Amino acid sequence: MSKKKEDWEIKRDKDNAKRMKAYNSLSADQQKAVDKAFEIVSSVNWSLREMFDITIQDARALDDLQFSLDREFCCSERLNKD
Repeated sequence: MSKKKEDWEIKRDKDNAKRMKAYNSLSADQQKAVDKAFEIVSSVNWSLREMFDITIQDARALDDLQFSLDREFCCSERLNKD
């Protein structure tokens, strides 16, 4: 027996399809940067929740992440316009 989807589920699925289409339009390097960003933010967030601290490894990962995101999405150029 199949369950009819609720309105919010239909909207969620449509929104997720749009997000996946946008993600899939990124270059392979941009996708890697986004995926790595999610992994690192998740890891650092876990450290903060569980240990109320971050490790030096987390700090290095955040530094590498900033460089990667800047390289792939020109963050410095876009965000530092005066």
